[in-house]
Formats: sequence, structure tokens, C-alpha cells
Amino acid sequence: MSTEKCSYEDAGQICRGDGYLCDEDQYYEGYDPTDMTYPCPCCNTQVYLEGAKEDAETCSSWSDLWCSGTGETIWIHRSRRALAASPDQAPKILATLGPVHALVADRAAPEGYVVSVNNLQAAGETP
Repeated sequence: MSTEKCSYEDAGQICRGDGYLCDEDQYYEGYDPTDMTYPCPCCNTQVYLEGAKEDAETCSSWSDLWCSGTGETIWIHRSRRALAASPDQAPKILATLGPVHALVADRAAPEGYVVSVNNLQAAGETP
């Protein structure tokens, strides 16, 4: 993680300067410095991508009031965000993470999901 102040901002989230994100309003009004829920994809890229991999490999589907997705969409979205926010470090980190066995909900599958393997090229593997 970088020791200089990060200027990452996206969708109302802002880097607190310690490698973690908070709501922009909380940043200016006060936030809990012990809350490490959301790692910054720019200055805490390793932790951000490790969390993305874990989420992708343990969640077959999710939804909220505005959108929905699968473990695979979690991985795709977060890896792209990391590459955009940290173009120098993210490719190196992706190469160390290895394949991501993302879950995708599938009612026809006996387990209710299938596994989609991602990150093969970054990990130096071939499909």
C-alpha cells in the first residue's frame, strides 16, 4: 500500500488516505477509522483484489435495489476497477492471484451454480 495520500473517488466513495474507502459525506463529517470494509482499489490494490477473488469464489448470485449479478460479475467489475485505478500495480497483482473460480447461479445445475474460471491470462495460464 502506498504511504502518500490517495485521491481515489468513485460513485460517492472516497479514499480516506489509509487504504480504505468511506462515503464522501463521512469523509468530511467523520468516519470510523477502524472500519476496513472497503479497501481502496488504487492504493490498497492487493487487498482489494484478494477480497474480490474471495467474493467471486463464494457468491453465486447477489442483488440489491438497483442491480444484480453473480460471482463472475463481481470479479469482472472489480478487476476492471483495479486496472483503471492502479494501472501499474494491478496487472502484477493479478498475475500473482492465479485463476479465479467464480460462481455463476444456474438453476439447471445440480448444485445451483456453475464455476467460471477467470484471470487465466493474467496468471500466465491458458484456458
